[in-house]
Amino acid sequence: MNEETKKMIYVVGDIHGCYQEYLKLEEIIFKHAKEKNVSPYIVCVGDVVDRGPDSYKLVSHFLEGEEKKTHKLLLGNHEADFLRALYAYRPDIFDEYHLEFPYYLRSIQKEFGKSKKYQDFEEYRELVYSSWVEQGGEETLVSYGLDSMKPEEWNLSQEHLQFLCHLSLIWMNEDLIVSHALIGANAYNSILDMISNGDFLSQESSIDPMKREELTLAVDSCIWNREQPTERLDSKRLHISGHTPFREVHANTELGFSQIDTGCVYGIKLSAICPSTGETFSVKSETSWGS
Repeated sequence: MNEETKKMIYVVGDIHGCYQEYLKLEEIIFKHAKEKNVSPYIVCVGDVVDRGPDSYKLVSHFLEGEEKKTHKLLLGNHEADFLRALYAYRPDIFDEYHLEFPYYLRSIQKEFGKSKKYQDFEEYRELVYSSWVEQGGEETLVSYGLDSMKPEEWNLSQEHLQFLCHLSLIWMNEDLIVSHALIGANAYNSILDMISNGDFLSQESSIDPMKREELTLAVDSCIWNREQPTERLDSKRLHISGHTPFREVHANTELGFSQIDTGCVYGIKLSAICPSTGETFSVKSETSWGS
């Protein structure tokens, strides 16, 4: 039996700073994997940050897990907004660390100067600031020891910023597609095409201009879409996502998708699924942090 066959995939829903609940869920996963005589590989659908108290600890946990090849964190809309806010106020730290801000997250910024919505750059920055901080970003900043009222002083370690800038939009194997939100069919095909051409994470200048808008729409679908599908995304693979909270894991076997955000940060529970066995695992929330 080779190393790959000894691994079993577990997919975890939106954690939103609820580190203590996550540790309890991870303990259940480890116990289940031990009973099955396999090594667990944990894929999180994203949104580990914001609202709850321990975003910093969760980013650190998944960063360490990716280094050990035991965990995978995907990009959620809250990680995307975190990066946008950082880049709006502290582009200098990206330069200092020689990091490219992910060009496929620049859709709002590209509109600046073209849209009547923004009168000047300061108005744009304030919009980015308020839209993130009011949706739980303040709690993330506190967990990093930063003051939400002093964005000019926001800073992250090079290790954390580099990790966040390189989060994947999707994770796939021969049986599964995992993303933060439900992916639309057109977006899925666009992303597969870009991955197959080897240019999905290329620098912006190397992307065909005709593809840039297509990519932006695909990214938005991966992290924001809530529209329920009317047909299977993939004829063979199960599509697992989070983003939209339900009280229980929401599964549609006919259309081949499961949604596993069960509102931990809203005082309900944190859930995971083991696609190989069809089992779900949950831990009750200790408190409610969301609104």
